[in-house]
Amino acid sequence: MVVKVKPIKPGKFQDDKFWFELMAGADEVADGILADYRKTTATWNRRVEFVKHVESGKEGIVIWIDTDDEIYAYVDKGTKGPYIILPKKPGGVLVFQSQFIPKTKPGVIGSTSGFVGGDTVFSAGVIHPGITPRRFTEVIAKKWEKPFRTTMEKALARARKASGYEA
Repeated sequence: MVVKVKPIKPGKFQDDKFWFELMAGADEVADGILADYRKTTATWNRRVEFVKHVESGKEGIVIWIDTDDEIYAYVDKGTKGPYIILPKKPGGVLVFQSQFIPKTKPGVIGSTSGFVGGDTVFSAGVIHPGITPRRFTEVIAKKWEKPFRTTMEKALARARKASGYEA
């Protein structure tokens, strides 16, 4: 008995389809990360713009969310205190309410209504205790570690299939 074996020849690897699927998976995760960053400022009076980046390079696929908002950086990373705050104009006064509850909390992805109220205070300056870091970036990065891996494993399976190299 003779057994003939016909060789199996894989099709041409379709690089563009492979990378499309991987980048689509990364973009899906990036949208979720961006949504979490937006939650941290949802109740703020100022609008904070975030920019989503998804790139591939020597390090692999990299996602990062960017903002140039200085106040956001102070809240995320915190500030050292105590420090003195003086009026912008020499001889001027600071005017603020005596009671304050921040809209965000350390380690929490989200924001609340907070509270500003109480008596009105007029002062030639104040000693600010500093801002407690909220660590949004750390918390969001940790939250998305496993979902990123899971999503990218699924994207890789789709990429193998789409590129003609499914095992």
